[in-house]
Amino acid sequence: MSIYLFCPIFISSLSCLIFLCFYDITSSHIILL
Repeated sequence: MSIYLFCPIFISSLSCLIFLCFYDITSSHIILL
């Protein structure tokens, strides 16, 4: 039961982390440009 509750939280946090990393990379590229 807890796994079913934990999985969406983990997936959403993981996607948020990926988004933050991607945003950081793009912002650094914009600064480089």
